[in-house]
Amino acid sequence: MMRLGEDQVVNHFPNHYELTRKDLMVKNIKKYKKELDRNGRGSEFDEIVPVTFTLPTDYPLFAEEFRRVEAEQGGRSLWIMKPCAKCQGVGIFLISKISQIKKWASRNGDATGSNQYVVSRYIEHRGIF
Repeated sequence: MMRLGEDQVVNHFPNHYELTRKDLMVKNIKKYKKELDRNGRGSEFDEIVPVTFTLPTDYPLFAEEFRRVEAEQGGRSLWIMKPCAKCQGVGIFLISKISQIKKWASRNGDATGSNQYVVSRYIEHRGIF
């Protein structure tokens, strides 16, 4: 087994998938939000992290939120879908209608494992520089 030299570092960390896979990152962000809610600081979090769901698992919750936002904004709702296990922008697309999810699902069949997606409300004007 080869050892690292004193001037060498490893750029991978144990359990790094908890942050690098989008579905696992969502899980951890939701866990952190619950902690903030317990401490009365959850509203700060809502301003910077968009509502996010993992599809197909959270589809009923997503559909409910989609319809709520759409009604709130007069039929205008923009969401971004990202594959959980891909990188460099591969497979990312925007949706504005719930029917687009149904088309995506029919093309992808049973979306499990590497075919899972996260869908987040698209933040157009984040105010972050």
